[in-house]
Amino acid sequence: MSRKRVEQLAKDQKFEEAAKAAAALREDAKRMNDEPLWTWTLIKEVQLRMALHGYETSVRFLKEEAWPPSPIQRDMLDLFYAQSLLTYYEAYSWEINSRERVEASGPVDLKAWTKDQIFAEAWAALMRVWKDRERLQDRRPKEFPDFWTPGNYPAGIRDTLRDAVVYLMARVLADTTFWTPRQTNELFLVSLDQLLSGEPLDAKSAVSALDSAAAHPLEKLRALLAEHETWCGHARRPEAAMEARFELLAALHTAFTQADDRSLIRESLAKYLAAHRKQAWWAVGQAMLAEFTQDEETPDALVRARKLALEAVELYPNSPGGLRALHLVKTIEAPDFETEMMATDRTSRRSIRLNHKNIATVFFRAYPVDLTDRIAISKDYNILPQWNEADKIIQGRSQTAAWKAKLPPTPDYREHYTYVDVPASLRPGLYIVAASAREDFARSTNRIRALDFVVSGIVMLKRTTTGGGMEAVIVSGDSGRPAAGVNVDLYSYNWQKGHQLVESQVTDVQGLAAFAARANESGPYFLMATKGADIVFDP
Repeated sequence: MSRKRVEQLAKDQKFEEAAKAAAALREDAKRMNDEPLWTWTLIKEVQLRMALHGYETSVRFLKEEAWPPSPIQRDMLDLFYAQSLLTYYEAYSWEINSRERVEASGPVDLKAWTKDQIFAEAWAALMRVWKDRERLQDRRPKEFPDFWTPGNYPAGIRDTLRDAVVYLMARVLADTTFWTPRQTNELFLVSLDQLLSGEPLDAKSAVSALDSAAAHPLEKLRALLAEHETWCGHARRPEAAMEARFELLAALHTAFTQADDRSLIRESLAKYLAAHRKQAWWAVGQAMLAEFTQDEETPDALVRARKLALEAVELYPNSPGGLRALHLVKTIEAPDFETEMMATDRTSRRSIRLNHKNIATVFFRAYPVDLTDRIAISKDYNILPQWNEADKIIQGRSQTAAWKAKLPPTPDYREHYTYVDVPASLRPGLYIVAASAREDFARSTNRIRALDFVVSGIVMLKRTTTGGGMEAVIVSGDSGRPAAGVNVDLYSYNWQKGHQLVESQVTDVQGLAAFAARANESGPYFLMATKGADIVFDP
């Protein structure tokens, strides 16, 4: 039996056969004392057992089966064990969260463990590896391709197994999923000033904090990353030390959401960056500072964020941080708009509201649609054109009107509202009104928005009566006065045979058309009112 054979069986999704092959290969590896293969077969067998829906028994198997004596191989297995536990919780959290803690000694029993017990076991495994971190400092993730992917960080940033373990643990500590309710509720008791102190931390102090049952996850995170930053500094890895600081500040910015707290975090980052401009990795922190600033609610936040990002672009344009900052600049500068419209309105009114930024002009077109014809031929509950149909109309028909709106500048890079009139040339009826950033309404490098709009001088108010009937009151859109002599049609939706006219009424001097409840009929219905060229549609 060979490793290649196991991989081929797994690739063919023959998991049961592959698991048996892996077990046989594991016994061969143990006899030959081939520790890397021994480790590989253990992990592969667990993965295959999990694929066969035996998650709990698979993890128990991994814990109880004999492991190779080599410390580095045991570290890899501990990492896989911890990750398996965390993945198990993520997959079955809805069921695990309902469990009550039961104290028991003996073998691993995932089926009975609570979230806290699962996390405690995973954390213990991670701590065993972290305490062996000096052994990992000269090893590279690429030496263990079955367990790690090297990632795309530049050399010297996160390229050792020590780095990989530290940042895996940092992600776990920052994940509030694994916090207890008390840790979440008592976040305000954690000293942000202490977390931001930037004081070097020796290994003994870090171990004390990480082993403490009373320490908050963020206090442990600070200890973990401060110790790593200190070690990187002693190892003459200045940019790796900067990365540890950036990871901590990013986690704190996510955890602390109050404006005053985030202001302290930004100030701490700005002060740190001022002393490290000569390192190219400074640009990563500068981009992060720009992102933090972008999140502020102050009116000039985007202006200041863009300025900060441009400093990184100008100083280190082709570095990872410079490219990240450039992306932020382009995002802030990007033109954008959205449209809202009245469903029914007169012409020459402020019927359109644009929500826009960084765009000088938006172009409009109106395409007429015959509402009466649509009701006659439609077999859909959506009488009015939806986007797919509207797009075909925009691309395939000639517009009946075209106009444009010159928009005020937005120097703060934030979204602003501008109201736009519908031209007087539109006659009463249903239209698709389309808005475009390009005058030619081409699809490429463009944004097009389309909405249904009825030009009409009458408005329908609708209410249900106590007996289950319906009353429609038609009023003038200009004056609000009742409109007499308006024809109001009640239709029933019917997607099989087409929509059916059920009843017609003409409004009285009070603008009222009343429809009695219909025995043994529950709808759905829709209404359409017409007076001359004016129409009103209520779906």
